[in-house]
Amino acid sequence: MTYKEAFHRVSWRYGFSIRGINIIILPLEEKTCWVFTKKKKLCY
Repeated sequence: MTYKEAFHRVSWRYGFSIRGINIIILPLEEKTCWVFTKKKKLCY
């Protein structure tokens, strides 16, 4: 999953605006965690 895909999925799901969101990518062994600063996290 790309940065853009992750951002659109979270912004659509939670109604985030583009401001105030920083995405931190945490590469793990089997998953990539996209950590959003508004206390939401997605792992794929």
